[in-house]
Amino acid sequence: MGAYKPGKLYKYELKNAENDKPPSIRGDYKIYDKNGEVKYSGITNDLRRRMHEHKRSGKLGENDCFEYRVAEGYSTPNTRSAREQEKISRRKLQQNKTKGRS
Repeated sequence: MGAYKPGKLYKYELKNAENDKPPSIRGDYKIYDKNGEVKYSGITNDLRRRMHEHKRSGKLGENDCFEYRVAEGYSTPNTRSAREQEKISRRKLQQNKTKGRS
């Protein structure tokens, strides 16, 4: 079994104040630039906190999009980490400083 349900990803755009903010729950996320290119990918135990950290650091800009998926209740840190490592290595993301958690 995977760590995430198949289906819809949720998007939060800073320029659209009508959006619901991500929940404070574990999941994975990607940050897209205004051209739709993935800039950064990660996993976290608190999606809302992590989004705010990226806003403060400048990784998530006004025209960027924070796309996220909530983790399944039965997922483990190891399954989520393996998914993160695979995504980072497949996309060769420049802003990710590491190859994902190990």
